[in-house]
Amino acid sequence: MAALSLEIALYPRSVRVEIDRAMRRRIKRLARFLPGKTGKERERNCLVLMSGMVGALNVARAAVDQKSRKAILDASKEFYIKAFFRNLHPKR
Repeated sequence: MAALSLEIALYPRSVRVEIDRAMRRRIKRLARFLPGKTGKERERNCLVLMSGMVGALNVARAAVDQKSRKAILDASKEFYIKAFFRNLHPKR
């Protein structure tokens, strides 16, 4: 997704519609693993998570060196784990 996002915008509408349907199916499948009181809330959380992860990958790819790339990806991972999964393993 991160590698193709810019290209997808250039595809014909019919192709983008199919890609959108595929993304929605993926979101529905993954959303059940995310926190949320309703299916809609879990799907929203999944959309936010996927969008942020794609953005983090793109920003990391633009970084000049490996240390910066790793810092971006590590910070993103930590943020999303805290934001979405903090209730999975409550502190003892």
